[in-house]
Amino acid sequence: MVAQGGEVNGNWSETSRNIGGSIQGHGANGSFQVIAQAAGFSSSIALKTAGNKQQIAMKADSQFRAANISLSK
Repeated sequence: MVAQGGEVNGNWSETSRNIGGSIQGHGANGSFQVIAQAAGFSSSIALKTAGNKQQIAMKADSQFRAANISLSK
């Protein structure tokens, strides 16, 4: 992925299921909102980093519906 001028673009892959696709969105200052897409799959992903914490929220339109992940160091 590449973040430039507030825009995020790139590719993703998940090797155990042999699937991959594109990522597009925007972000700055440790906060990103992107859409990951592949054939028959779409997921919105929000990532926020502040200090020693990260929060990730994913919502998809497939069997995998959603995940909320909080990490701290």
